[in-house]
Order: sequence, then C-alpha cells, then structure tokens
Amino acid sequence: MALGENHATTQSLSVLVVDDDDMVRGFARKVLHRGGYTVLEAADPDEALRFAEDHQGPIHLLLTDIAMPWMRGTDLFRRFAPLHPEARVIYMSGYTPDTIGQGEVMAAGEFIQKPFNAGDLIDKVREVLDR
Repeated sequence: MALGENHATTQSLSVLVVDDDDMVRGFARKVLHRGGYTVLEAADPDEALRFAEDHQGPIHLLLTDIAMPWMRGTDLFRRFAPLHPEARVIYMSGYTPDTIGQGEVMAAGEFIQKPFNAGDLIDKVREVLDR
C-alpha cells in the first residue's frame, strides 16, 4: 500500500510521537501525517505526559524513543497508559533490542529500529493499530 493510500481510515487515528531528537520527531511527523494520521508531538517525556493529561480526544498510539535523558520510554508508557488506556505503544531506538533490554521492551510493546525509512514506519504503525 502506498504511503497515504489509506487516508480515509487513518485520518481519525492519532499518534503521539515522543523523541528528544528534533530530526527524528520531524521525520516521523511528516511520514505519519502524509500517511493520513493525526500527529501530536512532544520533545520529552514530561511534555508528553502534560499533553496526555490535557488532550481531550483519544491518543491511539504512543511512538516513543526508549533512551531519553531522564525517563525511559517504557516508564513513560507506564505513566501514559492510565491517561489513555486506548493507546498502544511502539518503542524506537538506535540501540539494538539486546542492548536496551529486549525482554522488557518486547513484553511492553512493539519495537522499530532507528534509523527507519518511511515505509517501515507506516507498516509498523499500521500493523500495531490494526490489531
């Protein structure tokens, strides 16, 4: 399926992208927006949690970096999930799953290795949201 081909069914789905790297966050935002998703973004876990508390609508997916300066992505999701129980999670990292504790990450959600391309990101998001 081409990027953006399924726009009618994805436009009502929202994704919160959390990464302290502006380039990664911007790339993910652009790709997901072109894929038809409503994209929300935060530069750090604190901003993501504030946004989650204030956001009135559903957040269907949290796409978060695993290794951030003061909070791991898994810890962010543990705090995020009660605020948005409808949300699923995809963890992303430039580190391999073995390096970051594959068991914890895989038990808690899906994983995408950085760097990723547009097609891989769209496919992973669709796969997780379609379950």
